[in-house]
Amino acid sequence: MSRACWAVAARADTGPQMSVAPLQFLLLAFSGWVNRRQLEMKIRTYCRRSKNDEGKQQFSMKVQHAGCVEFISRMGFAGEGRTDYVDDGGASDDFLTRAGLRQLIMEAQRGDVIVCRDQSRLGRDAIEVTLVVRDLVRDRGCRLFYYVTGQEVQFANAIDQATTFIQGTGHQMELEAIRSRTREALRSRVRDGHIAGGSCYGYRLERKSDGSGRKYTLASVNEAEAPIVRRIYDEFLAGRGLKQIAHGLNNEGSRRRPRVGVAAAHGRRARYARSFSTCDIAASTFTGGSRSFARVARCAA
Repeated sequence: MSRACWAVAARADTGPQMSVAPLQFLLLAFSGWVNRRQLEMKIRTYCRRSKNDEGKQQFSMKVQHAGCVEFISRMGFAGEGRTDYVDDGGASDDFLTRAGLRQLIMEAQRGDVIVCRDQSRLGRDAIEVTLVVRDLVRDRGCRLFYYVTGQEVQFANAIDQATTFIQGTGHQMELEAIRSRTREALRSRVRDGHIAGGSCYGYRLERKSDGSGRKYTLASVNEAEAPIVRRIYDEFLAGRGLKQIAHGLNNEGSRRRPRVGVAAAHGRRARYARSFSTCDIAASTFTGGSRSFARVARCAA
């Protein structure tokens, strides 16, 4: 309480009938401080959806946003509006390229209320998510809530830290299991002769259905692009480098797809070569068992 409040309280306590005045002033002063702090408090929400969450309704951005808003209303939080932070796409354990989370950490102030669905939305790396919670709750003094459980996250001692880490470990194990199942499914597609993803120069993708109605993708030769692929394959086996092959094709004005880069692969493992600004097409050779074929791959550059 300020000195002025104490002075007024002291002057008011002049007789038996005014003995409760100091307590009343204390309560009024505290109530005023709480109201001012609520007006200064910021409400921040964080929603995230990763590549592995596609098709899961509970992790959709719309559902998460609605859950945050409903929780804020139910808890009666008052503030100067609400700031929403969003990360859509990317990996669950990637904490470097998620602009929404980084901005939230940078802008969060002491006393702010932060709401998200659950701890897995912050990330699925046990160590990294523990550091994020420590930064927000302990170091910055924010109040972090998970609207699914209504829980306010504590980070005051070793038990709180261990609880956060153990929960993060469970989420990380779930992510690793998802990736393992995805790799297994992709390998199964390839063993069956189906395309596991991507569009390659020289091939045309066709959607088919099996007896149960399940969709799958096959690659058939694109006759318009096949001569280019065969030429790349032959020249590469003859000893010409990728840059020479690409420059030759570009100089001749060969038909090419937009944003196709340079790639080369030998044996069972694909190895991408550097891309060239003047080159859109180059060779990529994949060998699997007794079968080998030429393929032009996309380059991420």
